[in-house]
Amino acid sequence: MDLQTEPGGLNHQAWQNFCALVRRGAGVSDEAQADSSDVPPPTCADAAFLMGLVDHHQSNIIPFLVERCGIAGKSVLDFGSGTGGLSLAMIGAGAAAVTGVEPNLLNHEASDWRRRAHRMDGRVRFHYVPDTSRLPFRNDSFDICVCNSVMQYVPDRHLRRVLLTEMYRVVKPGGNIIVSGSGNGIFPCGPHTTRWWSNLAPDRAARLGHKRGITFWEVQRTLAPLGATLIPPAGRDDRALARWRQRVRTRALAGRRGGAHQLVFAAYSLCEATLCRWLDTPIEAFLPYVEIALRKDPPRTARAA
Repeated sequence: MDLQTEPGGLNHQAWQNFCALVRRGAGVSDEAQADSSDVPPPTCADAAFLMGLVDHHQSNIIPFLVERCGIAGKSVLDFGSGTGGLSLAMIGAGAAAVTGVEPNLLNHEASDWRRRAHRMDGRVRFHYVPDTSRLPFRNDSFDICVCNSVMQYVPDRHLRRVLLTEMYRVVKPGGNIIVSGSGNGIFPCGPHTTRWWSNLAPDRAARLGHKRGITFWEVQRTLAPLGATLIPPAGRDDRALARWRQRVRTRALAGRRGGAHQLVFAAYSLCEATLCRWLDTPIEAFLPYVEIALRKDPPRTARAA
């Protein structure tokens, strides 16, 4: 994609400023840092992906959010908002207001220009928060907290618990916490892992600062004792697998490895029909990218549990 091309309907100058930050490396790394001195410039593929990030999230993340908790008319915290693509996609799906927090200064600056380019000044706010373990919001501030493609950059298990607990704190009773988009830690290697063994040796990965996946059960074990309950799929169907099939089809390799993908999805269908029912666990726990939705129970329900 030509970064000089103005998409139709956007604020031209704001879009050019956003593109300039992409050239400097915004969105290439989501690790917390003060500047971009050690961030490589994006490849053409990286740049094209970042330009189309709003559409990407509308296709891949929004359907899960809508199915599990609905976002229309709700206030949302985008925890680790990056360059703002998901925040704008959630507004497009009907969210009343979205507040993003981001510890990477370059990403935050890019998200602010993306917001201006899309003329979303009144409905989206982005905050640069270097330490997201202490969010600048009161208890029970948001209807939903979405943490998408963030936890792989937090290899330390203690800090993960701290961050998840902080997300829980700022969500209203009856509200939702969504963790999605990070590679699945049940696989030895996969999306968002630095080394093939990063998920098998989490403590070593943390010491070395490696990216590693997160598991469905790690999130559940952290938040359930606080008073959060799993939001199951609406009935037993294959909507999660259907979303994943569609996601794979959009990738360049899908056409070359169609037979292999069919075998993988057949295995997942069998897993959903057997293992998932036996464990009473949604299929999202076993997909390459974890997706989990929980509800923050009102105080009485939490105490009774």
